[in-house]
Amino acid sequence: MYYRKFWIIVADLVEADVINKKQHDKYFWKELPWELQYAISDRLEAQDANFESDQVPEMEKTIEAGQFVLRKVAVRGG
Repeated sequence: MYYRKFWIIVADLVEADVINKKQHDKYFWKELPWELQYAISDRLEAQDANFESDQVPEMEKTIEAGQFVLRKVAVRGG
């Protein structure tokens, strides 16, 4: 749901080259709840030895890791 709302807002900006890929990723990341950012960062660090938690991950990697984290939470029931 967040991705769709985000994309509606930034699609034209990306298409018109008003923002670049790095800015796109940063804006997407910045609006996620901090608890989810930490969980996603932990997942990305576990998957990629070169990833540092102070980096802004690519949106695609954020979504993939977020899906994993949220599935895990759903299975545990909370």
